[in-house]
Amino acid sequence: MRTISTKLPKEEHERLLELCNQEGQSVSEYLRDLIKDVCDSYEKPDPKANSNDKSVAKAEIIAIDGVPVSEIKNVKVVEL
Repeated sequence: MRTISTKLPKEEHERLLELCNQEGQSVSEYLRDLIKDVCDSYEKPDPKANSNDKSVAKAEIIAIDGVPVSEIKNVKVVEL
């Protein structure tokens, strides 16, 4: 393992200690987990996070430009 050091204002250090105590972890364990989570989120982005697609709760298509639904294939719904 490598060592990383930083300086924090007293108030932030106190808040960090409170968080660590709530989680039952040492400051080192807490920061290691936090850094790992941040690094993992950049390596494995959520594919939905960058998607422009939006969910539609309920919709019914009857026809598009006079073409019956039974003849429509590969439809993509976009928000206008």
